[in-house]
Amino acid sequence: MGVRKPPKAILRLPGELLDDFWGVLGGWERGRALWLSGGLSALAVELFSYFYFQRHLGLKPCEYCVLIRFAVLGLALGGFLGAIVPAFFPAKLPGYLLSLSASLWGLHLSVKLDFINLAAMDPDFFSPCASGRVKFPFGLEPDKLFPAHFSALGTCGADSAWSFWDFTMPEILIIVFSLYILGLLLMLAASILARRRSLKGSGATPPAGT
Repeated sequence: MGVRKPPKAILRLPGELLDDFWGVLGGWERGRALWLSGGLSALAVELFSYFYFQRHLGLKPCEYCVLIRFAVLGLALGGFLGAIVPAFFPAKLPGYLLSLSASLWGLHLSVKLDFINLAAMDPDFFSPCASGRVKFPFGLEPDKLFPAHFSALGTCGADSAWSFWDFTMPEILIIVFSLYILGLLLMLAASILARRRSLKGSGATPPAGT
């Protein structure tokens, strides 16, 4: 039985990206696949943190952990919003705003948690975790709807000993959120360039601010 060759479209992809990176990315950005991939991958991150770290390894999520999970959930929701009508920019704008704001907030929380984990190596470390219920943005209460996922059961810095390839959990989250932010900014730039190309080709003048 012979080796199955990859589809010609996949073989042409590297060359097409080199020839017209923004054009190819703009085409993906106007389709549902890229948006759904972003939303599903973010949802997978949240589920992985729950089933692997919390259920399998027994690491109890702290205040920052559940807030980061909430940010990841916002990122996933933004991807799904953008996938509804991806060819129409005003319709996917809420997806961009939610995804970018959730990613930036998640990055901010991850950096703070990284500093806490570094401080936890000190024998005199005192956890800065807030006592009682976690305050989520906009007065939302996901810990009441999904207590297993969003209840702060652990102490900040308690998971500082866990690492993967010498990367701690907050450091991995910093990389993940940074990649999402970079991807979203590239998508947004490709969308704006595609819009300008379209208006230039039709002879119309782009509105101010686009």
